[in-house]
Amino acid sequence: MKRPLKRKTLLLPPFYVLLLSLTLLFGLTVQAAQTVDLAFDGIRIPVSPSAGTPPADGATYPPFYLDVAAEMSNNRTFVPLRLVSELLGAEVEWQSPNVLLTYDEITVKLTMGSKQASKNQTTVKLDAAPYVKGDRAMVPIRFIAESFNCKVDYAKKLVNIKTAPLVIDNKQVAKMTRTSTGLEYIDIYEMKANLFVKNMYQTIFNQHGPEVDEPEYYGVHVNLDPLVYYWNGNDDYTLLDANDKVVGKFVIYEAIGNGLPRPEDCPKYLLYDALTKKWYSLPEATYALMQRWNWTATRYGAAGYDNAWQLVEQ
Repeated sequence: MKRPLKRKTLLLPPFYVLLLSLTLLFGLTVQAAQTVDLAFDGIRIPVSPSAGTPPADGATYPPFYLDVAAEMSNNRTFVPLRLVSELLGAEVEWQSPNVLLTYDEITVKLTMGSKQASKNQTTVKLDAAPYVKGDRAMVPIRFIAESFNCKVDYAKKLVNIKTAPLVIDNKQVAKMTRTSTGLEYIDIYEMKANLFVKNMYQTIFNQHGPEVDEPEYYGVHVNLDPLVYYWNGNDDYTLLDANDKVVGKFVIYEAIGNGLPRPEDCPKYLLYDALTKKWYSLPEATYALMQRWNWTATRYGAAGYDNAWQLVEQ
C-alpha cells in the first residue's frame, strides 16, 4: 500500500514575507549604499588626514579629508556635511533637525530625513533626503554643488565637482603657474583646479602679515654670505586668464642664513606682490596651510584629469 506524499511547507519570517510581497506587487528593489571616490576639480579627496606619503615635517598633510566615505544610494551621491563647508567655504548653522548653509549671498536649508529643501527661501524638492550616519550629517552633493554654482561630473566610481573660478578685479583666473628655479634649470608647472588655485591665493592674501620694507638681499640662487638672505627657488606663482594674460603674481621668499641665528625682526617668510610691488611678512602658519593645498594638488590628481600640477616647460 502506497503512503500518500506529505507536502513540506516552507515558513518564512514575517519580514521576508512582507518584503517578498512588496517586491512582487510593486517591483521594489533594495539597493545597498556603495562607496564612491570624490574629487573637486579633478583632485581626489583623501580618505584620511595622513593618506599617501607626505613630507616628513607633517605640516603638509591634506587640509581636508573624508572622515566618512562618500556613498551612492539609489543613484544619489551623499557626502559628509563637514567636507562641503570646508571645501566650498560655506558657513554651517545647525537648528536641529535643520541645517543652514550660507555661501556669498546663497542660503540653503536642509532637513534631515526630508526631501523638501530651500534655496534663498524658494522651496526645492529633492530626489533623496539627507540623513545622519553615526554622528555625521550626509547631504546630497549634486544639490549642494549646483546650489553654489558648481557642476557635477560622473565617471564610473568617481564623482567630480567642478567649482567656479577665482575672480580678481572682475577677471576670471583660468590657471596658475609655478616656476621652480635651480642652478642649471627653470621648470614651469601649471594647474587648472579652480578650488585649489582659489584657496592657495586666498590663504596667502587673506592671512599675510603687515607691509614691510624690501629686503636688502634676496634672489633665486642661494647666497650664504649675508646674515639673512631671502631665497626663492620654488614659490613663484602667476595667475593667468583664458588668454594667458597676467591677472596676479606673487612670490614667496624664505630666510636662509650663514649659520648664525636669524634676527628676531626678520620674518622667516616674505610675500612679494609683483603687481603692486609691495612686500609683506608672511606668518609661518599661513605658508604651511598654503603648501598643504599645494601638496594635495600634486599628490591627489585623479586619473583622466589634467588639473593637478603639470610640467609644461623646462
